[in-house]
Amino acid sequence: MSSLSSISTEQLPGEKAPKGSSPVIARLVTGILLVIVPVMIGSICWRWATVHAPTTAVVVHGDASLEGAKIVVTGNGKRWTVDLIRDNGWQSPTTAGLF
Repeated sequence: MSSLSSISTEQLPGEKAPKGSSPVIARLVTGILLVIVPVMIGSICWRWATVHAPTTAVVVHGDASLEGAKIVVTGNGKRWTVDLIRDNGWQSPTTAGLF
């Protein structure tokens, strides 16, 4: 006979039963998790399928001789325009999802 079989689960007189979590709360939390986790996974997959990260970056550095120059990047049916002016230090990063 194993030593585990000799352990008594009976409550002795004068002892209080240990307080445990309510089974209702455990079921509620489990149910909420069963709903939230698939929704989170679904939203991640939906965003991954519909939002495309830029695949090209154009960084333009100029000087005063390029004041007012207009940089136009087109591709994939879209168009990005940047003006080189003193206020932006004749610099402008432009990211575009060209490919």
